[in-house]
This record gives sequence, C-alpha cells and structure tokens, in this order.
Amino acid sequence: MRLKRSVTWLLKKYGIKASKRLGQHFLVDENVLNKIISYLEPQKDDVVLEIGSGLGILTNYLAAHVKRIYAIEKDKKMAEITKKLARDNVEVIEGDVLKVDLPEFDKVVGNIPYSISSAITARILPLDFNLGVLMYQKEFAERFKAEPGSKKYSRLTVLVNYYADVELLDDVTPKAFYPPPKVYSKIVRFKKPKENKFAVKDERFFFEITKFLFSQRRKKIRNILKNYDINYDEETPYLDLRGDQLSIEQIVELSNHLFELNN
Repeated sequence: MRLKRSVTWLLKKYGIKASKRLGQHFLVDENVLNKIISYLEPQKDDVVLEIGSGLGILTNYLAAHVKRIYAIEKDKKMAEITKKLARDNVEVIEGDVLKVDLPEFDKVVGNIPYSISSAITARILPLDFNLGVLMYQKEFAERFKAEPGSKKYSRLTVLVNYYADVELLDDVTPKAFYPPPKVYSKIVRFKKPKENKFAVKDERFFFEITKFLFSQRRKKIRNILKNYDINYDEETPYLDLRGDQLSIEQIVELSNHLFELNN
C-alpha cells in the first residue's frame, strides 16, 4: 500500500494521468518491485539500462545498488519527474527506446509497453549485455517458450532463444498496477551466454530464412523456397515439413545448408 500511495501522490502532485496511447500502467505492488530487483541481481559495478522510468521509483530503488542507471523515458513529464527525484548516478534519456542511441550497459530492466513489445525485444536482445529482467503481457511472454508446431511458436520465439536463455518467472496480476491493465503480466529473465550456442554460418541469412519460414507457415518448406527463389537440392533437409515445425536447431541446419548453395 505504501508504494501505491507514493505513486498516486506523485501523479496528483504533478497533474498526470496515465496515457493509454503510451500504455502507461504504474507498478504499485512493492512485493513485485522487490522481486524484479532480486531477479536482476544488482551489483555495485553494474551499469543498468531502464526502459520506461515512469515516475522514477524503480529507478531510485535500483540506483542505490548499482554503479549507474540510464533511464529512458518517452513521456516528457515523466522524464522531468525522474530527473527531479533521481540519485546522482542516474542519467535520464528523454526519447523513444526504439529510436535513441543506446549507451553500453550490463543489465536491462523495464515494464514493456504491450503495443511495442516485439519491436523493443528485437532492438534490445542483439545488444551486448549480461542479464535482463523485463515485464510483458503474459500471453505475449508465453510465445518465448512456445514449442515448434504450436500456434504461439513464431519468428519471435526463434529470435529470443537465439540470443538468450529465457526464464518465465512470476505472473503479475492487474491489481499490481495503477491503473490496472485488463491482462495479466509476466516477469521474464534473459541471460545472455558468453558465446552464441548456435553454429550459424551467416546470421543475416539465418534470420532471412526464419522470416520466410514464418511468413508462409502453413506451406511446406520446399514450396516456400520456390516462392522466394532460393536454390535447394535433394540434400536439403526438412523440405516436406512446414516451416513452423522446425526447432531452432533445425532452422540453423537448414539455413547453413542453403547458405552454402546460394553463396
């Protein structure tokens, strides 16, 4: 309740209403806040990127435990509030996380706006960092661990698991936010391996093939390759399967074989 009172007091003080357009829902459950901090495993030498600082509450909680925080906030009023309340080791970057130049960081944290979850995930995961704790709409987050052949298995599943080891952690109820969203959320932790675990011969080609497989996911791979004018031979694996039936390892095998044939 203490955190909720702080949030509502700050909103009232600065005359702010949550923006539906920006998908603003302020975390008011202190237990969830503490879990996020715990999962991030903050260390004194960490540099943290925070996506969407909001009122700067999580920002300041974390700032007491790390070397530096870069807090990105698109909303001008929110950015100003974060600056006013910020500790000395916080730098507020006013702008869109999808457009601004991002600083180097070790860890990333944030409550991701539902409407741009895919875009933010695709922007962040290829970057060089160690650990991320992000909160997504639950149904969206479940796509990260979807099995091949299932409805939720997608190009996004491949992207996320290519770059990181993924853990789906706590469910978060709508009551944990103000105003409450209409859906449950999920805390997700990404751990980046020191070296990529997939022996991809050409990363650009791998992601291009992945895009093709899921753009026509109900067709056999043989027909997808014909449609995109990609050369294949009878040694090409999985030609008579659908693209969305392949595991990431199988997509790697397929793309490596096709890369040799087409380059």
